[in-house]
Amino acid sequence: MAQLMRPGIAVGSTPADWEDVQGDVLIGLPRLVETFVFFEIVDVRAFKSTLRRSIAHRATSAGTAREWSERLGAPAACLHFLGLNIAFTASGCAKLAAGRVPPDPAFLAGARDRAVAIGDAEPAINWLPQFYGAPIDAVVLIAGRSARAVDAEWKLLHNVLAGSVRLCYRQNAESRPDGSETDHFGDPAGSGSCDPGTSGLVFRAKRAAVDPAPIPWMRNGSYLVFRRIEQLVPEYEDFARDTAGAAVVGATGLRAPGLVRRGIPFGPEVSSLERVEGKTSADRGLIFVSYQTSIERFETLQRAGDVSNRFAINSAAVYAFAPSIAALAGELAD
Repeated sequence: MAQLMRPGIAVGSTPADWEDVQGDVLIGLPRLVETFVFFEIVDVRAFKSTLRRSIAHRATSAGTAREWSERLGAPAACLHFLGLNIAFTASGCAKLAAGRVPPDPAFLAGARDRAVAIGDAEPAINWLPQFYGAPIDAVVLIAGRSARAVDAEWKLLHNVLAGSVRLCYRQNAESRPDGSETDHFGDPAGSGSCDPGTSGLVFRAKRAAVDPAPIPWMRNGSYLVFRRIEQLVPEYEDFARDTAGAAVVGATGLRAPGLVRRGIPFGPEVSSLERVEGKTSADRGLIFVSYQTSIERFETLQRAGDVSNRFAINSAAVYAFAPSIAALAGELAD
């Protein structure tokens, strides 16, 4: 059975506000099964009301995620673990905060406009149309132990959001059946929990020096990068055999202090027929998710690595900001 989360790197280390930072940023939500739901906000007033009344109190804090991580030794106690977090794109922040948008230049430009600059080959062709052309204002992450529980939570949330949003896309993902915390290439899908004392801050404890003006609701928030990377596993395995074990590189292997990864694979395992034919026939890959204090940090690291990998094709990307839980119930919902 795959481990849901890992405890902090240093026992007893505590960031500024465990109960205010969203749980996926520091500890990680329970992610045997996860769904990512992308939507456009079409009725701002109604959405703000729902955000304050029905979403803010459902958002899982780092404090709660930490408690869950400490109870993983008792499987029966883990059955109810169901985490929910939410993040907003630049357009979503503008709608909720009357134009007071986080000032990171890459965030403001958006993932689509930055795609080629960080090595995505032909996004107009390779990206899913729901991400290349449609407006996306927000992404909800729901994670738990079973697909049934995760699906039920999304249906409940969808009902309370009815009329205020337009659904753009939903992506389901699930840990590997062998219990490994890897993608379909066998590389680590995430980077474990984040201890600010040893890993560098990935949330904004206070205003950064680069900000032209303070935006109070950004405190305890973190920038999120979402990428849907399709992995051509049979083709890569054939290539690796012919080239004496070539390594998969690029975004799937991104590592750095101050950036924490929360990836999870999607799609079925490679079938016997696919391996015999050496050709992919099912949709599978890695949902790459990272949190950092700026999108530019992710992009700089991405450009510094070798991102030319014809067996890992980015088919979607979103830049978003995961605000604090206080902001969800306060400034962003007012």
